[in-house]
Amino acid sequence: MIQHASAYSILEKLGSLRQDEVRITSRADKLANIREHIRKNLELAQDRATNTYNKRTRVVNYREGQEVFRKNFALSNFKQGINAKFLPKYIKCRVLRKVGNALYDLEDLNGKPIGRFHASDIRP
Repeated sequence: MIQHASAYSILEKLGSLRQDEVRITSRADKLANIREHIRKNLELAQDRATNTYNKRTRVVNYREGQEVFRKNFALSNFKQGINAKFLPKYIKCRVLRKVGNALYDLEDLNGKPIGRFHASDIRP
């Protein structure tokens, strides 16, 4: 049975064709059919990758003035007698303002600006 690519896609959706019964006449129709299958498979793969990537995301919105804990990035210093292993992992501070989707300007509890931190480094 010889079919045109447009008729092939309709007949395939209806389920009246088997892949081995169909011969498409021109090379352009074969390539169009292959491109359509590739496009569908890429969309499915992209959806699976998106779902996997976004599986453990959390939406975070801190408001201005809220007290939060930020990750302590202090390093050890032998000359000053500082060992990072014994320092606190999180430091209490306050949200000054929201800068972007996930960036926040923070200040210490005395009102001195500390810097800009990502939401992944901040805990409520």
